[in-house]
Amino acid sequence: MEMLSDNPKLHPVINNVWDYTKRYDYGRILINASEKPYKRALCFLNTFIIAMKARGHYFLFCYGNSYIVIEGIEFAIRMRERSKRVYDTEKSGYRSSTLEPIGLLSFLAGEYSGKEWQETTNKTLAEKLPLIIKYLEDKAKKEHEWHRKNEIRLKEEAIEKKKLEEIEKLQKEEISMLSLIKQKSDLWYEANKLRAFLIECKKKV
Repeated sequence: MEMLSDNPKLHPVINNVWDYTKRYDYGRILINASEKPYKRALCFLNTFIIAMKARGHYFLFCYGNSYIVIEGIEFAIRMRERSKRVYDTEKSGYRSSTLEPIGLLSFLAGEYSGKEWQETTNKTLAEKLPLIIKYLEDKAKKEHEWHRKNEIRLKEEAIEKKKLEEIEKLQKEEISMLSLIKQKSDLWYEANKLRAFLIECKKKV
């Protein structure tokens, strides 16, 4: 599934100019499936893309990864064909297993601890699309709110830190001033003692 920019000459696949530190507004959504499920995946993604764009969301791409962006929150998305593990016991008694595709699709959102929606024999992914959209929008809203509150907290902490630094600076200045005053006081005291001593010495001469 490929989404080109308005100017195909700028497409990185053509010019081989990917900057892997950036996000692009064109690229491919990964689909790992055999031929028949692959065609269904394309139809699902077409509907998904149209629906998400109509709701004001957009897509970004970076080095083989694709993202749906909702309220500034990025969700990595991809599709794959489901598989089942088939076990086989050889004559030697060694038990091996392989994964065999079963013709049903999964839609995945998130890179590590993400969410997966699975197609079943009774329900297609297209029928689950409203649930998928609601989940992504609700999760984006929660994460956006968390980021907003966290930003406020960080600003408040920065203000409080600055206040403490200013108080500490004033305290150091006061200590420095008091130290200077004490130093001058000690010098004045010693000078008076010396003056009194000299006066007494003159009296005795």
